[in-house]
Amino acid sequence: MKGRVGEVRPFTVHHSIGGEFSIREGPWKLLLTNKVKGGWGGMPAQEAVETPVEHVQLFHLGDDPGETKNLETIHPDKIEELVNLLAKAMADGRTTPGEGQDNEGWPMLQREIIQLFPQLGEPE
Repeated sequence: MKGRVGEVRPFTVHHSIGGEFSIREGPWKLLLTNKVKGGWGGMPAQEAVETPVEHVQLFHLGDDPGETKNLETIHPDKIEELVNLLAKAMADGRTTPGEGQDNEGWPMLQREIIQLFPQLGEPE
């Protein structure tokens, strides 16, 4: 956009058709899931059901663009930082600068994810 200086969004939030969230900030990508591998063109259905994945997956895309090395246990501080950014975006109803707005249709995150990260639960 003409006249714009700098980034508008310092991070990007992704939401899958299955209700899973991920957030990307620079080279870091955090996925929050309770699904199994596969789906849309992935593994055959039966094999996918038998192949669970971690609820929390953290990747450094600069070093691992194929998302093959989950860094969850190595960088818990980065996970907390990204979860807090996601929680703020959900609470503010936006990811751009400006006054907060209502977030109609609060995301329905999986129970397991909210147990791990209570800040992602719907505010009361």
